[in-house]
Order: sequence, then structure tokens, then C-alpha cells
Amino acid sequence: MNKKKVTASELSLRIGRNSDFISHSLSRSDSNKQKLNIYQLNSIAQALDCKLSDLLPSPYLDYDEVKFNWRLNKD
Repeated sequence: MNKKKVTASELSLRIGRNSDFISHSLSRSDSNKQKLNIYQLNSIAQALDCKLSDLLPSPYLDYDEVKFNWRLNKD
């Protein structure tokens, strides 16, 4: 978002959501954090005029990081 000079609120509105949708989705401390699905990621890619793959980690997430995040979200 920073490279495109778009705020989280503006991006949320571009994809047809309320103004705090993106900031809530990206928040690490919010216990009610929303997970983005593939359709929402595609909408974000369209709004930012980038490839869907640009929004994903490259080349992949380390297994330990996936396992750690799963434990955090399990509760």
C-alpha cells in the first residue's frame, strides 16, 4: 500500500468495504482480526493494480512461522 500511496481506509473503500476493514484485517493485536479470503485478496490486487501474487509472501512462509501463526489463531 505504501508504494501505491493508498491508505488502509481508502483501500477498504475501493473494494467496497467499510473504512476500517483493511486496518482490522492487518492488525496483529486485534483478537477479532478478520482473515482475508481469495476473493477479497483479488479485489485488493485489482484496486492496487498489481498481481495477486504480489500480495503473498515470496517464495513462501517458513513452516515454523505458519505453525506459530496457527497456534496464535487457534484460541
